[in-house]
Amino acid sequence: MSGAGPGPVTVVLCARRPERWPTLVDAVRTLQRQSPAALVVVVPGATELAALAARLDGVEVVEHHGDPGLAAARNAGLARCRSPIVAFLEDDTVPGPGWLAALEAAFLPGEVLVVTSEVTVDTGPDGRPAWLPPAADWLYGAGAHPGAVGPAFAVRASVFDAVGGFRPVTARARRKAAWTAWPAARASRRVPAASAISARKAAWAGWPTATWATCSTVARLVAAA
Repeated sequence: MSGAGPGPVTVVLCARRPERWPTLVDAVRTLQRQSPAALVVVVPGATELAALAARLDGVEVVEHHGDPGLAAARNAGLARCRSPIVAFLEDDTVPGPGWLAALEAAFLPGEVLVVTSEVTVDTGPDGRPAWLPPAADWLYGAGAHPGAVGPAFAVRASVFDAVGGFRPVTARARRKAAWTAWPAARASRRVPAASAISARKAAWAGWPTATWATCSTVARLVAAA
């Protein structure tokens, strides 16, 4: 870490798949050079991931049990946060240099509740699926659509007092979130300087699920503020 001392942002990293562990370790090492208030790594309890997380230095490891979904993992990490801003990363995403500083600066206008990253998709050696046009990248947290949040974003912690955290999202709720998330643009900012690279290469079909789940929470944050 730098000598400037910890900043106001706690980062919650949610580990969900063992094959993504090397990417999460890269993210932890990158973040430890950016002076977060704290790093919280959330893992399913009594699993291979829990054993791997126990070897990490300089992080708080939180084991959660029960619901294996991303919303439950984020809520488990959120419960351990005491900083004014909480950033969330998925286990296939590595932040770029200056990511935390860019997020922090974007929150200076008091009305901003959510700050999203400029995410670049690493499609791997096989490239982009033929059926996925570039115009659809916002569904996966990339691109410039204001309603897309994606795998790397930050939220002003105080608003969670009103909404109670993230909620699991069903297929029906995903469709609804596609509409309710649109008003969130007025209280959110996408910051190109807060760049991140997503290493997810194969599970394209699963990306909209997480995107809608997060967008639904963002919509509730705006409504409650």
